[in-house]
Amino acid sequence: MNGLKGKVILITGAGQGIGREIAVRFAREGASLIICDINSDTLEETRKKIVLVNPHIKIVTSIMDISKEEQIKTLVNLTFKNFDVLNVLINNAAIRGPQANLIKVSNEDWDRVMNVNLKGTWMMCKYFAKMMKKQKHLKPIRGKIINIASTAAKVGHPLIGVYSISKFGVLGLTQSLAKDLAPHITVNAICPGMIKTPIYQENEELMQVALDIYKNYIWLERWGAPEDVAGAAYFLASDDSNYITGQAINVNGGIIMH
Repeated sequence: MNGLKGKVILITGAGQGIGREIAVRFAREGASLIICDINSDTLEETRKKIVLVNPHIKIVTSIMDISKEEQIKTLVNLTFKNFDVLNVLINNAAIRGPQANLIKVSNEDWDRVMNVNLKGTWMMCKYFAKMMKKQKHLKPIRGKIINIASTAAKVGHPLIGVYSISKFGVLGLTQSLAKDLAPHITVNAICPGMIKTPIYQENEELMQVALDIYKNYIWLERWGAPEDVAGAAYFLASDDSNYITGQAINVNGGIIMH
């Protein structure tokens, strides 16, 4: 279980759900970690879980908001103060935003979701890719970026339209950056489907909407688990994916097959 031994990996939104499970899986695989979240309590819970699976891990934690440019710059400094390189950046931090018909969404809610999910992800890519490009001693790949998008990035969703649109943007960002940063940095996305995360578990109405839409299309006949997404993230972070870039990998039980 040392498939990522020697790798340094940064994960945003690591305080719960998919981000936490990716962090725990990567710790088990021997990676060194920088984990970030806006919530200090849940981030500390993640840190404790990581130490349980790998007591010898080198881990750095950071409480930060990816929509704040200065906080991202501080995170860059923190990362390279503690580590000589960054092999993988995983942009997982996101917010769902308002649960409402798009024509009822306020300008303030629109801006809030876009500033975190799209602009924040872009700024993380921007500042960390600049540092990855300098890692010329790493061959053949100087760095990898993995953006956590969504099934809602491929088909527009009702009631969570702003979130859906922001994730469409993340896929456009992924494809454009993959070309801008080639050939030395790869950029890929993962599109989770109906994953049992706190976003769904804490909102029965939203869970029912999702079930009503997709109940006849989940060909693997179960909800996904954060571990399913962590497995895809592990593959993209490993050397086995060195010839893959600009892709959006579905982890959705077959709901969408493109």
